[in-house]
Amino acid sequence: MDDAPPSYTASWTYLGTTAAGKIYEVNPDAWAVVPSADLYDTELTARSHVTFMNEQLPKRGIRVALVIMLDRILSQDRGARTVYEKEPDAKWITCVALVGGSVFGRAVGSLFLGLGRVAVPTKMFATVEAGLAWIAEMKARASTSP
Repeated sequence: MDDAPPSYTASWTYLGTTAAGKIYEVNPDAWAVVPSADLYDTELTARSHVTFMNEQLPKRGIRVALVIMLDRILSQDRGARTVYEKEPDAKWITCVALVGGSVFGRAVGSLFLGLGRVAVPTKMFATVEAGLAWIAEMKARASTSP
């Protein structure tokens, strides 16, 4: 697989690179995680993503939703799932949209949802657009809650 950024990232703002891929600002309320092509996601690669988020979000003083692109992941081990479950600082993350359009991407997401216990609302989507629509809905709900 080509490691060039997918075309949907063209309008996003590049924020940084981790051992597992690139992080983008999609809009002021959402950041996207775009894994490197053919990623073997391990405890080490997962921790590099989480460390980036845990350092950058407090520095910027913002809470964001995350869009996690799953189709470029070839495998994800238990160590990676444990990191994603336990190490993100949930006070800076509002919700997580897992995006997997391929059979394998959806399998990675389903496995994570089935085995993981995440601290913020997390849902699976087939497209980026559907994930972003849900994020907007979650934000609207939160702003009208007492």
